[in-house]
Amino acid sequence: MGTSLSPSRTEILGIDPVILATVGMQLPFDRLIRLIDVIAPELSCPVIAQIGEGRYRPANMEWQRSLSPSEFERLSRAATVIVAHA
Repeated sequence: MGTSLSPSRTEILGIDPVILATVGMQLPFDRLIRLIDVIAPELSCPVIAQIGEGRYRPANMEWQRSLSPSEFERLSRAATVIVAHA
């Protein structure tokens, strides 16, 4: 088998693979963010979370209250896993 000449996701997006957690902006979901924060150190990729207006502040992952549409798109394209709720 040959080697792919296609650029990697990291080369295209300029970001390493991540796990993206998002809860939206309408209602807080601290239980979900807290659970992901607890397991984040055990995961194979860094976790980036969009936490909305929740009160819990994660200690084991990078987080922002909100993401611009372009930043959300960039992170979702780089994500190997997206954790969200509906």
